[in-house]
Amino acid sequence: MRSRGIGPNRICYTAAIKACGKGGRWETALDLFREMRDRDIKPGIVSYNTAISACGQCGQWEKALLLLREMGGDGIAPDVVTYSAAISACEKGGQWNRALELLGEMHRRRLMPNVKSYSAAMSACEKGGRWKEALELLREMRVSGIEPNEYTYNAAVGACFKRSRYKEAMGAIREGQADEIYPIFAFERYSEWDLHGLSFPESCMLLTQALSSAAARSESYESASFWDIAVITGRGSVLRDNVVRFLSERSGPEMKMMEENDGAFLVTVEALRNWAESSRLEDFKRAFQYEEE
Repeated sequence: MRSRGIGPNRICYTAAIKACGKGGRWETALDLFREMRDRDIKPGIVSYNTAISACGQCGQWEKALLLLREMGGDGIAPDVVTYSAAISACEKGGQWNRALELLGEMHRRRLMPNVKSYSAAMSACEKGGRWKEALELLREMRVSGIEPNEYTYNAAVGACFKRSRYKEAMGAIREGQADEIYPIFAFERYSEWDLHGLSFPESCMLLTQALSSAAARSESYESASFWDIAVITGRGSVLRDNVVRFLSERSGPEMKMMEENDGAFLVTVEALRNWAESSRLEDFKRAFQYEEE
């Protein structure tokens, strides 16, 4: 463009800043943003939002907040997209307290946070192990009429799980099941419990619920009428091994690895029955503060 005597305009700069953010080149993104000013091209709100997002994608939360504060000098009021990008930057930078401050600032400006704003703030709380704050945000969403999604539930469950607040994590799981975010694993004649797409905390809590429920039926079925439970964790053995180790350390049932599939394991009917008839089941429930509904 410049070789033809045509200078880039604001749209061109904004597109370039966005590309730099996606490529992890936040410094170049900021250089382009400053170059706009040097060329007397006034950044608009989309330019600011894009630059804040570029910094946030690279964990540069301080730079993102600096841009947020500069907007007023250009006479531009931040909008929901602006704050969501800034909150996301704080989340990636591990700044849960600043993420919550920005959420509060949105309310004071009478800007209604959206699901992205809440999800980013809750993810920041999860990383900081702030389970009370995460659950309060989940409650606040419902009061505001904003429907939680898989990301908000993932953060809520993860925050509680990280602090061993298993009872609260199970409460979030059950809310997510009511919202059809999480599956309800039933013990049937042929049971295949698929954990694809679920995090380690979500997987552990869903299996805690499902195994406890299945054990409660141990006296009402005949072994010949039921097949072993197949638990699918996905490709690779990392999640499988971690889940099995975690549950075993808390007195879970005997779990059998599947040699032909490193992304799955079995809970045999016999193992389930033996577990239900032993004291280990009650130890398991106590470890997770588990209560039947």
